[in-house]
Amino acid sequence: MASTVEAAILEAAGISAVHNRKTILRDVNFTLRPGEIHALVGSHHSGKTALGNLFMGTLAHTAGTLRVDGREFVRMKPSVASGLGISMLRQNSLLIPNLNVAENVFLGALPRFLSGRESIFPETERLLARVGASVAPGDRVASLPQAKRNLIELAALLANRPRAVILDEASRRFNSEEMERIYEIMGGIRGERGGIIFISASIDEIYEFADRVTILRDGRCCGTENVHRADKADLINRTYSFAVSRESLRRSNIELHNYKKYNERILQNLPIGIVILDPGLRIHFLNQTALSIVSPDDPHAILKVGADLPPPIASMLSTPELIDELLKVRLGDRLIQATTFPFDDTDGEALGMILLLEDVTGETRMKDYLMRAERLKSTAALASSLAHEINNPLCIMRNYLELILRSRVAEEPREYLEKIGGELDRIVSVVNNLLPFSRQQELASRPVCLNRVVTETVELMRIGIGGRNIALDAKTPAEELVAQGSENHLKQVLVNLIANAIEAGDESAGIAVAVTLESGANSARVIVSDNGPGVPDDIAGKIFDPFFSSKSNKSNTGLGLSICHHIVESHGGQLGFQRRNEVTEFSFALPLERQDRPGERCGGR
Repeated sequence: MASTVEAAILEAAGISAVHNRKTILRDVNFTLRPGEIHALVGSHHSGKTALGNLFMGTLAHTAGTLRVDGREFVRMKPSVASGLGISMLRQNSLLIPNLNVAENVFLGALPRFLSGRESIFPETERLLARVGASVAPGDRVASLPQAKRNLIELAALLANRPRAVILDEASRRFNSEEMERIYEIMGGIRGERGGIIFISASIDEIYEFADRVTILRDGRCCGTENVHRADKADLINRTYSFAVSRESLRRSNIELHNYKKYNERILQNLPIGIVILDPGLRIHFLNQTALSIVSPDDPHAILKVGADLPPPIASMLSTPELIDELLKVRLGDRLIQATTFPFDDTDGEALGMILLLEDVTGETRMKDYLMRAERLKSTAALASSLAHEINNPLCIMRNYLELILRSRVAEEPREYLEKIGGELDRIVSVVNNLLPFSRQQELASRPVCLNRVVTETVELMRIGIGGRNIALDAKTPAEELVAQGSENHLKQVLVNLIANAIEAGDESAGIAVAVTLESGANSARVIVSDNGPGVPDDIAGKIFDPFFSSKSNKSNTGLGLSICHHIVESHGGQLGFQRRNEVTEFSFALPLERQDRPGERCGGR
């Protein structure tokens, strides 16, 4: 009796195909037999995936013959391929995160997918158990980790009860444990006389389990071999072309060298710091911007490993949860924005880590300044309204009080009335403090002797603290420092800063306040320092905000430092504070005016 020859499951005879007007398959011959694992190898863009897409119906052939189980198809369609039991595990995941597990598993098997959710749940559980996935059919895929999503894709591969399975570069996506599961599934399909097309770029991998191998290069078939009879070296040479002339190699090396230098020059000149580290956290590349950020005092420092970087940045490299996170770290008085992310090659092998650094100190300060300016702008409308609305009734009340006091009033009522007058004057003073917010007042354009402002203000404050456990000192340079502006406003700033320093201190332990005037190249700096506890970190960004006060147990409007800040800015300066050597310092710098006749300018008021 003559033996019957079993027909090929899939067959491509003289197949050609075009994609985006480019021929990607040229006269390709390929067959997949029942019970066979047929490897498909070739370099990148050799046409391996294209041939898989041809059998799946997502790519049309322009020439040749396509057969499934001996039946010829002029044009394969995805729905037809699914009905014939052809499934493909692609290089990229096709799961839909917003659907549940069961819906994703049967999405490729449309008849059963549309038959009803209840009917596919039991089948989903069976498939999930087969691939070892500990998830429920009703779980939403978006809530699952990547490892479980990979197993769901294997279950989806089996949902169509496939007769032919195409695995496209599976080892790039799945880890070794998951690949073992895939090998087990491949063995089961082979045992049921199904066929597997195993697409791979690794020659070593196919020698483990493939029966035959077909080589593709530039869309052409370079032959089919029995794997166990093929010479590995010959197979590699036929799969990957290494034959180039000496002159071609020399030109390629020169071009590669120039391209490498060009890319390095681009990275060196980028305004963002770039540090490239290998998997062992050894520094492979560090541009000049990054060096100026991590080592501002030594522009020629040699940094070899990640541990050589400043500790706040070095800790990011060894903390997995900080990978891909955008963080801001403080290096001295600078604020640095840093982020790290790993990178790998096309085979998914880790090549190292990239660290990006950017000095955002100026940007952050400008942002804070603009936010503060916006708050001041909003406060101005309120301040203007309060100033005008309150001043009118206050003036009327003060006038009537004066009329009463001018009449003959008994001694005791007079004392009470005078106290009322004093309180009215205090309210008027508070209202007047709002005026700097309601409009930008023009300062008297006259020279101000800063030496005199400091000495007179300190003398005035000493009178008020006489007999208390408070030391108040002033230090001014021998030369006279002259700025342009309002002497009264600058004295108001000093009074507020000295009063704040005294209120913050512990009088039982002794309060020491010092006011120092220093000269610079083109500016003068006024420093008010004290031995108090300093400004807590949680309120440091708010102390210049209008109406903010940390003195909840005292009668305080919260306008003192806001007004000081406003006055200093109107004089062209900037008010700030810092804590160093157990001393709190509030300071502001003012531009100096050139003195032609200093004695005349500072001698009078």
